Parts: sequence; C-alpha cells; structure tokens
Amino acid sequence: MHLAAAVNTKVPGRPLRRPRQESPSEFRGCSVLQRGAGRDGAGASSGRLGNVYVGGNVTNSYFETGGPLSSLFAQGNLTNTSVQAGSLSAVYVRGTISEDSSDGDEDEIHADTGSYFVIDSTKFAQITPTVSESFAGVAASTG
Repeated sequence: MHLAAAVNTKVPGRPLRRPRQESPSEFRGCSVLQRGAGRDGAGASSGRLGNVYVGGNVTNSYFETGGPLSSLFAQGNLTNTSVQAGSLSAVYVRGTISEDSSDGDEDEIHADTGSYFVIDSTKFAQITPTVSESFAGVAASTG
C-alpha cells in the first residue's frame, strides 16, 4: 500500500523545498503498532507515535503505542478501528466514528493516562478518568 507521495519543488533563487507529504486516501485493514508491541498490547514500548493524518476513511484498522499518540486525524469515517495509547491528545474525525459486527471484536479508543478529546460529526467529548463516552458502539475511555 502506497501511503505517501513526496513532491520536490524548486523555486528559482530559493533552496529546494522540503518534500510535501500527501495523506493516504484510505486506511483499510492497517495496523500501526509501536515497535515491540503485539496486537494484545504485550511488549508495547514507551515510544512516541506522533500525529497520524488520513485523508479519507479509516476502516478495520488498529493504532497502538505504549507511549503518547499526539493525535489521529481522519477526513472521512473511522469504522471498526481501535486506538490504544499511553496518552492521547485528540481523535478528530470529519465523518463519523462507528462499529459494526463485521470484524468480530469490540473496538475502542483508550488512553492509559490523562484526558483527551474525541470529535466527530455527531459528538464532541472530553474523555477523563471519570468521564467516558460511546460513539456509535465505540467506547472512549482513559485510565
């Protein structure tokens, strides 16, 4: 799967500009795991994952790190996808966050510590250790 396209541009009299990274149009069946982490979370390191940008839908995917995940941005829908991190700043979805039974598991958005925001086209929520929310079957929690 091709995830990014770099474009070098040269303007006369100026140095070569940094390559522009274009967001993938869709993630489908993708797992983004911090090195050493398994699907069950065993061995997850405390490395930082940074910002994840997707220019379209995120479907049947899994994002996990034992350390911080700055933010997940999706321009489309987030469907049948789990997000697990040591800490999390925000999940922004321009479409909707949802789950159906087609993938056979219960998806969630979870941070081990702290609080974070989850925003989609239907709801805005701040998730704290005492406040959790559900987005069309996807539980968002921390702690």
